[in-house]
Amino acid sequence: MLDWILFVAASAGGGFVWWRLASRSSGRSALYRFLAFELLLGLAFLTPGRWFVNPLSTPQVISWILLAAGLALALLALFRRPAGQSRDDAADRDPEEPPTLPARQGIYRFVRHPFYGAALFLGWGLFAKGLVPVDNTSFLSAFLLTGVSLFLVSAARADETADYLTFGAAYVVYVRSSKMLIPLIL
Repeated sequence: MLDWILFVAASAGGGFVWWRLASRSSGRSALYRFLAFELLLGLAFLTPGRWFVNPLSTPQVISWILLAAGLALALLALFRRPAGQSRDDAADRDPEEPPTLPARQGIYRFVRHPFYGAALFLGWGLFAKGLVPVDNTSFLSAFLLTGVSLFLVSAARADETADYLTFGAAYVVYVRSSKMLIPLIL
């Protein structure tokens, strides 16, 4: 029962954040991000009792590797900003000046949407945590993971459509030189 209360509370908090952010951003990607968040929450609440069962089993080791990769990707994206660059550079820009491509530094040289990639790693890591015995929970986890993967790819594609319209040919060059979600792979 406590799991359901926590799930509803986290969903309500996620819904509030989504509603606030969706009012500032346009496009479908905000809805896709929210739905992916909800399904990730569902995966997290399906697996709490399985996190430390057989800690050296293959699913557990794979799970920890995927979770660590997601954390590393998120941290690399978070700290990609060069020293001395403030978060308010976009606010300081003249409204008449055309927008410029985001800096292609750090992890952004290799992947265009590292936070979506990190969430994808998180989803796969949570799924691997639930693979201890095959039961109905494993099938539900597979269903939720499929939804997470589809919504994250859809969010990335929606963002890219907007970026194509905003940046034009420069963004096409960037797309050809990087991967969408996972460095060197996808």
